[in-house]
Amino acid sequence: MSIPRQQSTPATLAFAAMVAFGCALVVSLAVWWLKPIQLALVATDYTRAILEAAGVAQAEDALTERELARRFLQFEARMVDLEIHGFSHGLDPATYDYRTQLNAGRQTRPRYMPLYLWREKGRVRGAVLPLYADGMWSTIHGFVALEADFSTIAGVNFYEHGETPGIGDRIQSPQWQAQWLGKKLYGEDGAYRFQIRTNPDPTLASFSVDAISGATVTVSAVNRAMLYWFGSDGYGPVLKALREEQP
Repeated sequence: MSIPRQQSTPATLAFAAMVAFGCALVVSLAVWWLKPIQLALVATDYTRAILEAAGVAQAEDALTERELARRFLQFEARMVDLEIHGFSHGLDPATYDYRTQLNAGRQTRPRYMPLYLWREKGRVRGAVLPLYADGMWSTIHGFVALEADFSTIAGVNFYEHGETPGIGDRIQSPQWQAQWLGKKLYGEDGAYRFQIRTNPDPTLASFSVDAISGATVTVSAVNRAMLYWFGSDGYGPVLKALREEQP
């Protein structure tokens, strides 16, 4: 009776290495081939989030990429230099992504952030500005749209987050976001006054949005982000300059 010859250990290892290499190659090729598609989808979602914040598109609208691009032509993308509190002309807003500037696990504010100036028939209707906040479980990303006075909120869209379902994720609720419309960021003296709070003072109704019950961490994160991004360290000085330019 003959005994089958066993494969040598080196041959077995070589075969396993070849299989592993082949799998890695297939995965790498798939990632390389799909990357342009993934980037296009991200860009489309980002553009749609801007349009929804401004009310130029609604969440339920079934829009093609071509229609999204056509509507986005109403916006002029400009770069804000947060160190000099003015506009920068050295970066291309079409290729710059502030999100790549955020370090994993430790958020460092990018020096530059985009601002989307909203025009209609040659007249400035307002602006849409991005913000991000350190939420309960991950980073919250959103847009705030302002009217032509660069103080009154025209819309808001928190398009990406990892907040607790049924609680913190209510920042995406149309009913809650509708409360933001018409609220003021700044008083007549130019000071930032907007706030999200439980049982807001009725005398401050034009500056206040009701908090979400049970979502203390999420709401606090959004509140801090609003104060930071629309205060003196963020977009505040640029928005002040835009207000002064208005006729």
